[in-house]
Amino acid sequence: MLNYIRSELYRTFRRKYTFLMIGIPALLCIAANLMIFAMLHTGGTIHSTAESPVNGDFMLNMLTPTIIFLVYFGVFLVVDCVFSDEHKNQTLKNVVSFGYTRTQIYFGKLITQLLLALLTMVIVFATFALSAFLLLGIGSLTETLQWYGYQLLHAFPIWLAGLAIANMLYFTVKGSLVVPVYLGLVLFLPFLVLNQMAARLWPWFQKLLPYLMFNMLDGSNASGPEGLLWPWVIGLGWTVLATAFGVILFRRREIK
Repeated sequence: MLNYIRSELYRTFRRKYTFLMIGIPALLCIAANLMIFAMLHTGGTIHSTAESPVNGDFMLNMLTPTIIFLVYFGVFLVVDCVFSDEHKNQTLKNVVSFGYTRTQIYFGKLITQLLLALLTMVIVFATFALSAFLLLGIGSLTETLQWYGYQLLHAFPIWLAGLAIANMLYFTVKGSLVVPVYLGLVLFLPFLVLNQMAARLWPWFQKLLPYLMFNMLDGSNASGPEGLLWPWVIGLGWTVLATAFGVILFRRREIK
């Protein structure tokens, strides 16, 4: 399977799409910091004071939760980079003919996606933090980086679950349906179903809402190891469930 992962990584990084997926978010992070920098130095509406300093710490605290949410809904881009129109070009049958099992193909793509996602996360979030500190200055570096790292650690298992769900869908749903199906599964369906159950059936269903993956992304009020427990339990649980379901479906599917 290592050879298959190597070939997938080689193929993925030969596509311009991959570099655009990594580069555009990184440039947008720099642009956001440049915009605040320009507003501070050209008499804009934002002013930095001793009581409310506008610096790198401020930018990380303000935009990190938003970026975390956007990453969650954008993980299908990572999967799409690795999948590279397999359905359209009908190349999965070629991989099977080379002697790889369907389980190896499934996990090979998932591992490749995870490596690409980790690389993208490191580049984008490091670019955001570094440009914020260089352009706007540093307040409490140690405290801010600890908070920043905690937020990423809090969100990572939920991102991983989103990646596993998107991978399952790319193996089972063809073409342009993948994106709306993914967004429906990870966002609208669980929230709507539980809300309806809470409103019409049993109010105690309302207690389940904080444990939806969408709601678990927000780690701004969490702290310590106990704050990481449920995101990791739920994220890994969904990852295992989606992966197992995806492997079963792919092994039963006819490849044309």
